[in-house]
Amino acid sequence: MSLVCPTCHTANRANARFCAGCGVLLPLAPAAPYPAPARVQTASAAGATAPIAPTLKICPRCQSQNGLGASACRQCGHRFTTPVSSKRYWRTRLAVLVGIAAAVLLLVAGASSLWARFAAPAPLDPEAALQRAIQATVQVMVPEDSQPGGYSAGSGTVLNQDGYILTNLHVIADPDTGQLYNQLGVVYIGVTPAGSSKPPVLRYQAEVVDTDPVLDLALLRVVALENGSGVPRNLGLTAVPIGDSDKVQIGDAVTVLGYPGLGGDTITLTRGTVSGFLDNWIKTDAETNHGNSGGAAINAAGELIGVPTAGNSEDPGVERLPGKIGLIRPINLAHNLLEQAQP
Repeated sequence: MSLVCPTCHTANRANARFCAGCGVLLPLAPAAPYPAPARVQTASAAGATAPIAPTLKICPRCQSQNGLGASACRQCGHRFTTPVSSKRYWRTRLAVLVGIAAAVLLLVAGASSLWARFAAPAPLDPEAALQRAIQATVQVMVPEDSQPGGYSAGSGTVLNQDGYILTNLHVIADPDTGQLYNQLGVVYIGVTPAGSSKPPVLRYQAEVVDTDPVLDLALLRVVALENGSGVPRNLGLTAVPIGDSDKVQIGDAVTVLGYPGLGGDTITLTRGTVSGFLDNWIKTDAETNHGNSGGAAINAAGELIGVPTAGNSEDPGVERLPGKIGLIRPINLAHNLLEQAQP
């Protein structure tokens, strides 16, 4: 079907835009009722057919050629349905994949953090567990108002790296009245340097958080350096894990750590076994002296199972213990103080 020029009556192709005879703009041909096939071919001079260049877009209405990026036909104005480019397609999907990967990593990191928080720490070998307990046992020094230049000395155990320390009440106060030896509440904390062959170094000041006169226990917290200046964010303290004193049996090995001041000022270790029980006490044949009060009694795993206590006690039968039997306050009885030491 040809298109006749209304000016010079020259026959033109059905899809011609300009007349081949006079060059006048030809009227548009009627729109095809159905789209043309997806693959359109044009007749060559020799009658053979050749495919349309892949960089062109063919209008399904007027069959004219348009650029691949055209959004509408330049001949008849037909708007093309243009698919998303491959670059945009993969860019969109890459963003989705990156988002999914990030969400998975966050979930894995959160699960790992939760597990690290609640999972029990890996057990140490006995020597490493003992060294940890030695570093966690500190000296407690309290200036006495009643004796200028005098100090009440004892031991304490670091419960966590926030600076909470457990000790005996009689180390810092009169066990009968609960009155602090130092009314300003000044308590100095000495830390054993790396290795246990040197005396402790007074490094911190602590305040009294709470006391339990019935159990003869006290909870301290580091609040300043020894000179009164502010403490760093990381105190550099070593904490001992808490054991379960309810599982202690007669014959179990027990190690007592503290600063009894016998034969020097260094930390002193004595070993023995659990010899028996009294109400609210664990008996042991491990040597204990007054300076051991407030220190650490640990089991074979290096866990704190109690507080060695030497000094005044109103418990019936305690003062009548003969020989070298020492007393340990079970750690499970101190749960009210331990809860306050939780971060």
